[in-house]
Amino acid sequence: MKQNVKKGKGTVSNSEQEKIKRKKFKQKYRRKLENVDKESAIKFREDAESVIDTKKLLDELFFNMLSLPIEDGIKWLLGLEEYVQDKSEKERLNYRRYQRGHVVELELFGHFSEELTFSHPAVVLYNEKNFVLVAPVTSGKFGSGKPLHIDVGQEDGFSKNCAIVLDAMKLVHKQRILYQHKQSDRVSNLKLDDTVLDKIDKLILEHYLPVTYQKVQSLEGELNNQKLQYEELQQELVELKKELENYKQKV
Repeated sequence: MKQNVKKGKGTVSNSEQEKIKRKKFKQKYRRKLENVDKESAIKFREDAESVIDTKKLLDELFFNMLSLPIEDGIKWLLGLEEYVQDKSEKERLNYRRYQRGHVVELELFGHFSEELTFSHPAVVLYNEKNFVLVAPVTSGKFGSGKPLHIDVGQEDGFSKNCAIVLDAMKLVHKQRILYQHKQSDRVSNLKLDDTVLDKIDKLILEHYLPVTYQKVQSLEGELNNQKLQYEELQQELVELKKELENYKQKV
């Protein structure tokens, strides 16, 4: 049951109280940031108020995790371990270079609201130094019929039916990559064929770069017309050559 707190002539709901509380919290720490001496050598742990508030937030996260179903709780734990390891890692690693179409297992820990979370396969769309542009893959979206979801299955190298989710496409650091998926022979790296990749490119252009997509469509139309005209001219040339040969024979 929701409880309301009196405030002046009206009442404030629990949700409104929470919003006010969060607003004050953020304002307090924004003011702290504004007043931080850039040259100060003070550590975060030396600010007692910040330490106490951090403990409260971590306690809240801890109890939220404990209330999860066992499967989600374990996935949260695995993601949290990767996150903590990333923050503790001091050594600069050399990451492998991935090719367009490679399928990797990606840790999506740290999501907001309905964003995909936990580990998921993902298709590499572009490799740039220590970052990759990826489109996650999930079985939960298979058959959704949404224009930015591409259904794939065993014929594409996956163990079950799933969908490439282009509306969840994102740029991530390679530290999020857990491993690279293999083909059924467990030796070769799994890589989507050009048919699927070309479909991905077309959908990205159509939905995210519509003006460019229209220009490409227009240019493709012009090119096809020119090809048709060229074929017609070639046919005319063949016929003219035949007429010329016939004329020579008569003369």
